Amino acid sequence: MWISIGILIVVLFVFFFLKRCNNYVLIARNLTYIHEILHNEYDERFPNEDLLLTACGIINTLSYSFSLKDIKSIIVRAKNGECFASNLQYCPINSKNVLFTLVHSGDLFLNFVMQLEIMIFLRDTSFNHADIVAAVISRTEKIEKAIADAKCSYANGKKQLWHSAVYNFMDSVTFEEIRNQIGITCPKENLSKESKEYVESIFN
Repeated sequence: MWISIGILIVVLFVFFFLKRCNNYVLIARNLTYIHEILHNEYDERFPNEDLLLTACGIINTLSYSFSLKDIKSIIVRAKNGECFASNLQYCPINSKNVLFTLVHSGDLFLNFVMQLEIMIFLRDTSFNHADIVAAVISRTEKIEKAIADAKCSYANGKKQLWHSAVYNFMDSVTFEEIRNQIGITCPKENLSKESKEYVESIFN
């Protein structure tokens, strides 16, 4: 009986949490658009995927003012398939614990998206760390679909508002310092074709 009640409580939590934070799909979609733009239009400026993911996370969370250290830490966790909240390592794992299933072999980007979502929800809500992790993991398939749809949309040439945000971040003097901190440089002569067109549209 108590087990059934416990399961019901978890189910209700997940329902109301996701109803309140139903932007888990939106976050995944936005991150994917940013990643596709950086990967396809600025790839030569990123020595490795870690730096590209770092820039992706920074651009998506500019309004949250997460530190560079915060973004880098979730990339490490994503690569290791670990849960976001470090205290979760003390949770019992003698049963099939949903909190320890954040492992998607070969899919670093999916892990990264889920880690960043968890960090955003921790900032936006007062819910328990473990409950947030469980809720995000429960929507893995939805997040995967959002990523796939966004990649398809980008491949089909559908322009998004994120193009302007990415071009601004990568080419504006305003973000030169953070670009240098991440490890990328953006000399004007190396602007992407799309970025040049965007800049010209502003000043012409």
